[in-house]
Amino acid sequence: ERRLHLKAQGQRLWRLALPALRSPVRKVRRLKRSSGKLPGLTAGESALAEYTALAEPRTPTVAVAASAWARFEKQFGPPADLWDEAAVNVETWSYDPEPLASERRVDRLSLYLSMRGHEDERVNAALQSLLEEKFW
Repeated sequence: ERRLHLKAQGQRLWRLALPALRSPVRKVRRLKRSSGKLPGLTAGESALAEYTALAEPRTPTVAVAASAWARFEKQFGPPADLWDEAAVNVETWSYDPEPLASERRVDRLSLYLSMRGHEDERVNAALQSLLEEKFW
């Protein structure tokens, strides 16, 4: 057992650590959406829309551990083309997002890291409101 004692906590710790943190997303793939429940956890703009007032995107996004990708690819079939309306974006993450998840969506801080620097101003505003909500 190892214990760490950090001088900062909560939001201050987040601000201090942020420059050293990177996005958990390794790659984004597109699969055909089968009927029924989507694989993985809600992520990307889909999760941001659930956490904030951002509108739901046309194509849903989910996150899975990169190590689980082969299983999802077999289960959900061949990749979808860019114009396929019945598609889902699958983010493969460098770690399993499941342990930090709540209500079948990725956690707020990982979501922020996965989307920071987005080119859309609406998304950046939603990301700021995501961190401003009191959860520290």
